[in-house]
Amino acid sequence: MQLLYRAIRRFVGKALCACSAATVVALVLGPTAHAASPTVVSLTFDDTLANQYQTRSMLAAHGMHATYYVNSPRIDAGGYMTKAQLLGLQSDGSEIAGHTANHLDLSRVDVDEQKRQICNDRSTLLSWGFAVSDFAYPFGESPGLDQVVQGCGYNSARDYGGLSGAAETLPPTDPYGIKTVNGVVSSDSPGDLENDVTRAEGAGGGWVIFVFHNVCDGCSTLAVSPSTLSSFLDWLASRASAGTSVETVRQVIGGDVKPAVQGPPPPPVRSGNMLLNPSLENDVDGNGFPDCWQPNSWRVNSSTWSRTTDAHTGSFAERVNVTSYTSGAVRLLSQQDLGYCAPTAVAGHTYKLSAWYKGTARPRLVAFVRNGVGAWSVLGQSDRLPKSATWKHGTWTASVLPTGDNGIGIGVAVESVGSLTMDDLAVSDTASASP
Repeated sequence: MQLLYRAIRRFVGKALCACSAATVVALVLGPTAHAASPTVVSLTFDDTLANQYQTRSMLAAHGMHATYYVNSPRIDAGGYMTKAQLLGLQSDGSEIAGHTANHLDLSRVDVDEQKRQICNDRSTLLSWGFAVSDFAYPFGESPGLDQVVQGCGYNSARDYGGLSGAAETLPPTDPYGIKTVNGVVSSDSPGDLENDVTRAEGAGGGWVIFVFHNVCDGCSTLAVSPSTLSSFLDWLASRASAGTSVETVRQVIGGDVKPAVQGPPPPPVRSGNMLLNPSLENDVDGNGFPDCWQPNSWRVNSSTWSRTTDAHTGSFAERVNVTSYTSGAVRLLSQQDLGYCAPTAVAGHTYKLSAWYKGTARPRLVAFVRNGVGAWSVLGQSDRLPKSATWKHGTWTASVLPTGDNGIGIGVAVESVGSLTMDDLAVSDTASASP
């Protein structure tokens, strides 16, 4: 249905009247299948986070269901929900939906990687028994993505924010660019959430979509307190008398669950240094960080990153200053994706990692591997390398790539207070390395 009214809007609507696509559909086809209340609220939860599972009992207590946008490689990993938990949510009547494999900014990768991220994630979820028909952009919509999402078999795609009025239309004008209220943050009170609903009710109704991330007290700014959420659900239940209902995205959008569509295969194995942008020179997207690289902080520490001209070769290097340290590591990582940046690797081979560095901290080299569903994990790490005030070359050879793994990545890790400047990183297959 959504594809039809989108097509009607594009090719027929202007000829019929200067009205919305929903109105055109009503004129041509009669009423839509969705018999909506004046105001519909959808509760959506992004990123597969483990602390979201507590919402299962909260929703059940109110006879409500939600939509969970998940990343398949995160399922069963530390800090994320398990497959059994998600299947349980689905069996309750909640919706499990897609959110890409590696939660990348899709505007910064090519079309092949977009297809791998969106299609492969959905294919994996379908193979695990999830009825996946709806999608959410990890960092918002960008030009051309709607066509990729549609080609991967999705019936809709949710944006992040972007409302120009009190609510999204019912049905949405563009089912592949669904607008939401602003994402919920830790400073939001129950009253703030209630106001988003009453504003829509007062404006004649529509679709009010909430985007939640963490469900916790004090763990993140991108979070909702469990007590705030519980109070909001109590209040929301009382709005039935005002004609306001709570529905999943699938209930609003409708449509069949389409067959799986597989994305393109990973690129061929690269010879020599397998990394892209190994000297950290390029920043084509202008985000202040070298292309195909990402900062990472694990556990309890604080750090700042800077792009410096104090380079080993070329014009730029990357510097990190760890200002406080309790546990974990601060790491420069090669981008962990499905092939746009991440090198394709061969199971059974061994790989040599290296980097030039200097500073007051002693780094480690860390090897990361990608498995068949796109999940990344640590293969191993070197001993801490010597401290050096001048440029020093650190090298280490990882253990054999396990069966079933198909990608390799590098990290340079700092596990103390101090600074480190890094440049000219490399990963090479020992079977093809020059003597």
